[in-house]
Amino acid sequence: MHKLTLWQWNLCGWYVWMIVWGIAAVRRKPDKAVEPLANRLAYALLLALGFALLFSRSLPLGPLRARFAPQTEWLQLVGLTVMYIGVALAIWARITIADNWSGRITVKVGHQLVTSGPYAFVRHPIYTGLLVCATGSALQVGEWRGLVAIPIVAFGCIVKAKKEERYMNTEFGERYSEYRRRTGFLVPRFLSTSQMDRANGHSSQAGA
Repeated sequence: MHKLTLWQWNLCGWYVWMIVWGIAAVRRKPDKAVEPLANRLAYALLLALGFALLFSRSLPLGPLRARFAPQTEWLQLVGLTVMYIGVALAIWARITIADNWSGRITVKVGHQLVTSGPYAFVRHPIYTGLLVCATGSALQVGEWRGLVAIPIVAFGCIVKAKKEERYMNTEFGERYSEYRRRTGFLVPRFLSTSQMDRANGHSSQAGA
């Protein structure tokens, strides 16, 4: 039986992601408000460019084909582990958000503000998982094109996440504002709201 390479194991993780998303997308709440199609192009193109850099082995990328790290098995295993951590996080978040999810920026009929699971710590854990996956894959690639892909994918995620937050703020008002104060954007907050308020109070007193 043919033994899978480490890179093929990496691709398997992405395939699992796509299969889970395809199955979960069958059950979604109907849309109440949807962003215009033209607004999706900015982040869609950024994500497409990032993934082209990450996965294409035929694009003429010149110096981006140079290696930033040696092609060693241990580094590829580290990258593979990081990649699957990202897949697990994204799937956990997708299961938690359930039928409130949409590939487009939307507000659903009967939309719920999900604050459990990974959403108790970060507001956009699916994008966090995506970035962790991209980082793991970039380590496996070991070429500069992989490192360049990460900030491009990150910027695409940030653009989309900020647009989503405007929709959520309109829908949930003060509830969403409070949720934002106690959670991180893409990474968890390490200080609680009360700790941050105390820290800001001390800073104001020190500057007075």
